Amino acid sequence: FFFLMIRRPPRSTLFPYTTLFRSPHIYKKILDSGHTAGNHTFSHMNGLKSGTEEYIDNIEKASKYINSKLFRPPHGRMKSSQQILIEKEYNIILWDVLSYDFNKKLNKITCFNNVKHFTRPGSIVVFHDNIKASNNMFYALTQTLLLYKEDGYKFEALTEDVIKNQIPLPVKKSKIFTGFF
Repeated sequence: FFFLMIRRPPRSTLFPYTTLFRSPHIYKKILDSGHTAGNHTFSHMNGLKSGTEEYIDNIEKASKYINSKLFRPPHGRMKSSQQILIEKEYNIILWDVLSYDFNKKLNKITCFNNVKHFTRPGSIVVFHDNIKASNNMFYALTQTLLLYKEDGYKFEALTEDVIKNQIPLPVKKSKIFTGFF
């Protein structure tokens, strides 16, 4: 996935953790290719299962590798005490479309159809860059880019300007999505 990001536009925003920090040359190439990055903790910690001090320390550890004021909580979850502290330093970036590429019970076509059904102008779509998700992710991401490029969508990396101009989207969750929360 990382090599795909280096070779092909569109620009995107990556929320890496430990795996990419072990390959700083790949991370540098991704940034040099016009992509952006945000903090996702150093070790992909689940905020609800972590103490606030431990969670904040893990974010600070990741910030030694990532120069960004964007933060996405792993699993989309954190305690309110963590959120209060994080918001002092970061723009918290969530998503409105989850591809479910990581779910082994879903096939790649189902993942793509989920993205296709729920994506609309301004959407932030999450794909995962790990072995578990790779088969579903490569297919769903490729099909998503082809479909929405043909439909005239513009893909952008998250920057301060993009975030400031983002219009809040109304909540539209799939039945699968709501089952997780």
